[in-house]
Amino acid sequence: NAPIGQLRWDGEHWYWIADQDLTVRNMVLVMDFQLMMLLQVTFDKGQRHWFWLDADSKPSHWIALRRAIVSTTQISHDEVNPAPRDAQADV
Repeated sequence: NAPIGQLRWDGEHWYWIADQDLTVRNMVLVMDFQLMMLLQVTFDKGQRHWFWLDADSKPSHWIALRRAIVSTTQISHDEVNPAPRDAQADV
C-alpha cells in the first residue's frame, strides 16, 4: 500500500505530487542502496511518510534525482557517530 506519486525538486523546495500536492518540510535519507533509497518525509501539515524510491521508475532521471536528494536531505538519525575521543578505551 505504498503511496504512488512523484517527488519533485524545483531547485529550492521538494514537493510530493499525487492526488493532493504536498510541500515537503523535512526529508531524511534513511538508506541509500544506489538503485533504491528509503526516505522519511515530513510534509508541511506534519504528516510523516516513508517512501521507497527506485531507479526502475524513471532510469533516465535517477542519477539527477539521487544527487539532488543526497545534497538536500538530512542524514539519518540512525547514523553511527563516533564516540568522543576521551570516551574511547585503549585497545
